[in-house]
Amino acid sequence: MRRKYWLAKTKNISAATQAKLKAEDLVGFMTGVYTEIGLSTIMQQRGVTVAQGKACLADKAAFDTIIDMTDEGGRLGLNGTPTFLINGKVQDHIHDFQALKSILK
Repeated sequence: MRRKYWLAKTKNISAATQAKLKAEDLVGFMTGVYTEIGLSTIMQQRGVTVAQGKACLADKAAFDTIIDMTDEGGRLGLNGTPTFLINGKVQDHIHDFQALKSILK
């Protein structure tokens, strides 16, 4: 079975819906995309209600924190996940817990 990932669904948003979402403020845009691509359904399967998901996306302080962390990661040369910075050194070869555990010892 070929899996369809939620991010790929953004390509299927109609031009009209894209225009409507782009006209929204940040919260309207984020919650609209959340619903439009079916991420709300995926999150419900994991115990997150639609209201909880939308409340999370509407949290401007949390959004700003994530943007700040992303910007800082870019300044440090971190460009993907998982990437760890341990003792000031980028550990971009760590892709599982065992590798992380061995470097922390």
